[in-house]
Amino acid sequence: MQETSGEKDMVASLIPEGVQAPLTTSSTDEDIDEHVKNSSHSWNHPASTAAMETAINKGVVDSKCRVHGAAGLRVVDASVLPVPIAAHYMVCIYALGWKVADLIADSLG
Repeated sequence: MQETSGEKDMVASLIPEGVQAPLTTSSTDEDIDEHVKNSSHSWNHPASTAAMETAINKGVVDSKCRVHGAAGLRVVDASVLPVPIAAHYMVCIYALGWKVADLIADSLG
């Protein structure tokens, strides 16, 4: 993509301002090291930071995602999962959202 002017311009137009230029076939080891150092990101899912209560842990939220000690507040995201899961988080969070929506609707009568 860096060999012709048209493709080079296209690549350049896709790079947000302030982001390091892409590596090329002429990049040195030092260029690669610098690029990795400046552009690496963590893709970890932020889970279990407001864990749901379990039999052995009081947790931050109850089984209906209500925050302990805060009336009317619920947390419905990956942070309430009490343990890591071996699945795609998005699917689990969609299911959790639907379940909590049902719980809220039921509580309103």
